[in-house]
Amino acid sequence: MTIYYRALYMCMFMLPIAAARFSSMQDVITIALQYPEKLRPDNGGYLNPDFSSAYQERSRRCHNNILSWFGYDDLCNEGLTAFHMLCEKVTQHREAAGDGRRQVMRLQHEPGDVLVLWGDLQGAFHSFVRALTDLRLRGIIDDQFVIQQPGYYFVINGNVCGYAGYNLELLQLVLVLMDRNPNRVLCMRGVFEDRHFWEDQGLLQQITSMSGGKSVMVQQISKSVSRFFDTLPDALYIDYPSTTIQLHRLIRISPSGREHHEIDAQWMGDLFAATRKGGHEKLQRYILSNHAKTVGNVAVRVLIKSVDGLIDYMQTNGLELLEPESGATTWSVFSAATDFHREINRFFYDAFVEIELKSQLHEVVITLYNRDIRTNEPFHKASRYTLVSARELALDGSNDVRPKEQEIVIGASLDLSKEARIIGKSLCEGVSRCVSHTNKVGISGDRWVRMVILDDESSPRQATYNVFMLQHEYAISIICFPIGASVIEGYIESIRSGTVAVIFPIIGIPRLRSPDLQGLLYYRPSFEEELNALIGQALQYRISGDAIGFLYEDDETGRGILEVGRRNLESRGLHGWIEIPFTPSKNNYAQIRERLRDSHITALFLCGFPQPMRALLHNVDATMFSRITAYGLSLLGGSAFKEYMHRRGIPFVVSQVVPHPGLSELDIVREYRKAMDDRGLPYDTFSLEGYIATAILIDALAHIEGAVTPHALIAYLTGLQQYRFKGLELTFRPSQRDLGQSVRLDVSEDA
Repeated sequence: MTIYYRALYMCMFMLPIAAARFSSMQDVITIALQYPEKLRPDNGGYLNPDFSSAYQERSRRCHNNILSWFGYDDLCNEGLTAFHMLCEKVTQHREAAGDGRRQVMRLQHEPGDVLVLWGDLQGAFHSFVRALTDLRLRGIIDDQFVIQQPGYYFVINGNVCGYAGYNLELLQLVLVLMDRNPNRVLCMRGVFEDRHFWEDQGLLQQITSMSGGKSVMVQQISKSVSRFFDTLPDALYIDYPSTTIQLHRLIRISPSGREHHEIDAQWMGDLFAATRKGGHEKLQRYILSNHAKTVGNVAVRVLIKSVDGLIDYMQTNGLELLEPESGATTWSVFSAATDFHREINRFFYDAFVEIELKSQLHEVVITLYNRDIRTNEPFHKASRYTLVSARELALDGSNDVRPKEQEIVIGASLDLSKEARIIGKSLCEGVSRCVSHTNKVGISGDRWVRMVILDDESSPRQATYNVFMLQHEYAISIICFPIGASVIEGYIESIRSGTVAVIFPIIGIPRLRSPDLQGLLYYRPSFEEELNALIGQALQYRISGDAIGFLYEDDETGRGILEVGRRNLESRGLHGWIEIPFTPSKNNYAQIRERLRDSHITALFLCGFPQPMRALLHNVDATMFSRITAYGLSLLGGSAFKEYMHRRGIPFVVSQVVPHPGLSELDIVREYRKAMDDRGLPYDTFSLEGYIATAILIDALAHIEGAVTPHALIAYLTGLQQYRFKGLELTFRPSQRDLGQSVRLDVSEDA
């Protein structure tokens, strides 16, 4: 008998990790120390890794040990059974609360509430244990996993499982936290949890191996895990109603970005209604299949999303400010300190953030806690920012509150999602990098810059609404970077009256450079100057009028470029050119191909935006360009479109309104390159234009004494004459209403 009990006692310390009951933090810490963090996949790769050998070794510790000699095989599956029971318990509780269908949640917060948030964990069990250990040392949770601090919530922003060898253990630990803290531990539904995707990943492989191949047990546990994942919300919303207009300003936490239309805040029924009843006291749910128009006006002001570590990963220490998505300040939090991300992405940090919810949205603070896993240093505060404006704060909180008059707020309304989105997104990269650089190096008077960027979808109606929002929600009357002439039509009278100033638009047609539009001021030269340079280049080959063609998008921008081209050719005594319109929605590609084939065109001027022009050219045989050189204005001067033309073998000459992003040695361009390099972003003419224009604007605002009004800004900029600014010379030209920048030509090697 003594031998039996001794053997049983010995085997208790040989049970595999999945046979452990996570009854206390000390248990979890012991287990994490007992099992190696680094596991070498059997297939040698970290993409879809195979950890069968590691799982079988753990299983053999139980199934092939002395317990089996005494007929106690069932004890070997005790841990999986315990996991199954816990998963069922948590799932049933959630289903009873109404969590069985696709949904989003709203947290009715109070000032002082704190969200402790992890990004993708992707199986990072050991890293998660270290983070919980730090939280226990700080008194936020106790040894029984119970959150001790009132107003604290734990949020995991999706993708608990991933390319790692400890998915089951991590999921079990998350379930324990949810069980001990109902409605205070929230886990979003990420890609790995969605639509049974997890069954193709390591979690199912681990369950199968650890069960010893018992198919009934595997089926039962798999069904339970799928039901649990189906209860997870797609997003968590936090509402800050505006005190000035009827608007719900939202923080959204979700693995996906704004492209996930299923969780669009515009279709949330009464989720944000102040009198809504039902559900937990502070958590409200909305079933997505109801798909009712949201009661009241809503706007996502902050988005906290995931990065998958494959396609959209960037170098990070856990927290990164991304480019704004549809007007929302966008952050990513990454917490997957796994073998995969160490090897593939060189990510070496245990990381989580704390979000301190205040009474006002602009006061909310996000703090990154991390530790370098290559050292034995403890967790520490790595950085602190205001959540909306992304202003960096002192780690000790000494400068959390600053007078509002020290803040320079810039508003922008431009296309980030429709036909001009390639230009818009690149511009925003440059704008954001410039704002970040400016706030880092500082502005005189200890001021900082905040950028509010809204998506106008290339729609005059949406653009007009954006301007209304900027004026009334943010008290901004200076609008930057609209793309295309049509979008400003809805507020053209506000420009004429001086209540709104539009600075540095991406517009070139002559009628919007009229002297009576005092509220419009440009950085870039006009289409007239760009076309004059391009036509001059084409005429070097002494071509006749009928050898010139205009392929133009049949909208105001395309027609505007065409009209400028007509006048230029007429002034040169040329006639007989070919005009070929196209409308993206009509797909009249066959007619266009026929007209190009039957013409004598050798110089074809492309008049439109990159996205529709690329779609058109994709349907034109590249062999037609064996005799044709394409010419494009700077709207087509981005790196993506130029690379497309190169791949198609189409000779291309394009005008540019900024220095060469990669070669210029001007101070402003060197500064731009460093800012882009710091984020691992590629150089592009549009991001450079956004950077330069934002730098000029910030410099102007810093020089204005007193209130910054549209009139004061226009007066300052129109007074610039031979002003030297970081290598540029700025001179206002009344006839063009611009700052006198020259046009240069990029000529492809085969042009």
